Formats: sequence, structure tokens, C-alpha cells
Amino acid sequence: MHNADDSRQFPSGRSVRNARKDAKRLALSTGISVSAAQDQIAKDNGCPQGWGRAMQTLPKRGATLVAQNKGVPRMSASDVQAILEREPWLTRFGHGPSESSIREYGSYAAALAAGRRDLLDHLDECNKALRFLSHVEKRKSVNPRLATSYGLKHVAEHYLRQVDVDRPEDHYVSNGAFICAALHAGFSMKASAEDGPNVRFNMSSRSPVFAWRRIERRSTFGDPRLAARKAYLAQLVGARVQ
Repeated sequence: MHNADDSRQFPSGRSVRNARKDAKRLALSTGISVSAAQDQIAKDNGCPQGWGRAMQTLPKRGATLVAQNKGVPRMSASDVQAILEREPWLTRFGHGPSESSIREYGSYAAALAAGRRDLLDHLDECNKALRFLSHVEKRKSVNPRLATSYGLKHVAEHYLRQVDVDRPEDHYVSNGAFICAALHAGFSMKASAEDGPNVRFNMSSRSPVFAWRRIERRSTFGDPRLAARKAYLAQLVGARVQ
């Protein structure tokens, strides 16, 4: 019987159909369970998380980067306004106005109002962040080990430079725009005095785009499995392979 996953391919290039047959042969020859054999075959073909995770993330054969990015949602000005109404402290700077803007406008309240108007005027930054966030997965609680919004906005900018390498457009994303996009995308956040204008989110460190960031600069010389893994993650998030 044909399985819907058969059209997918592992990073090694081996089809799911053939990999499934490999797993059955491995189970018969070693006496391990089929599920354990499938996990081993998935790892051998460039998916260290195992078979189940591979079936959730492997792109269909022949899928293009354009098709992968086609469904990325976009925010409207009314979406940004809705977040601003929900979060009265949010500005383009982040959690509250900057010290320099307070000095410029003469008061905290005036600087806060100006910073909120500034965020509303930069819808493009929110949508750039949202494009990055489409490759970030949620976890149940806020992740204290992951960077703050300020660190993540730099990761987003790096990602956008790799995706839009042939485009001259500006890839800058402000801290506040990143926070706004993350809230719109349904992430939970936590602000603390020690983080200043930055916040933390319930984002999983195992998300595809973070896995890609960790591996992209590693040398794959003499390591075909690592090369396959790098190529797979780059394709998954729509980035170029370095």
C-alpha cells in the first residue's frame, strides 16, 4: 500500500520508501524493534532526532524554497495596533522607551508614546521577524537558556541575510518589532528588570532555524552525514548552504 510519506527524501537523498525497507531489514537481522530500527536508519540518513521527527519535518520530494516560504503569514497595521493595545509598554525600542528618547522628549510618557508610534510605522520590520519566526517552535514554558529578544533579533537578521542573499533590501529588525511579531505569532513572553528592554519567550532551542544556525558554519569536510544534515536544515528553513 502506498504511504503518503513515500515521496519524501532524507538529507542523504534516500527516499522514505527505501529507508522504511532498510529499517525492516535491520530489524530482522538484529532483532531490535521496527521503531528502533527506523530511528537508527533516520539517523544514518541525516536526521538525528529519529524517524518520527523526520516524518514531521522532511520536505516533499522536489519541494522548492519558494513553496516553503509561500505560506508565511504577514501582519497588517491593524495587527500591530492590536498588539500595542494589549501591551501598553511596547515600543520599537522594546520594553519601554530608551533613556535617550526620554531625554529627547522630556518625559517617560512622551517618549513612550513616540516609541509606540515609531513601531507602528515599521510594519516591514514586524513582517521580517515573522518570516524568521515561522521556523521557530513553541515550548510550554519560557526558555531561560535562549537569548533575549535582542539577541534573537540579531539571529533573525542573520537568517534574513542568508535567505535574501541576492536582494539589496534592508534586513534590520528592531527589538520591539521582534517582540511584536512574536506576540502576534502566539509566543508567551516574560520581562524582567535584569533584561532591561528585552524579554524572553517560550521558544524551543530545538527549532529548525536554531539548529541551522548552530551547524551552518561548521566544516563538513570528510563528514558526509554532517554535510547532509547541514543541507537538509538549510532547505528546511529556506537558507543557502555555505
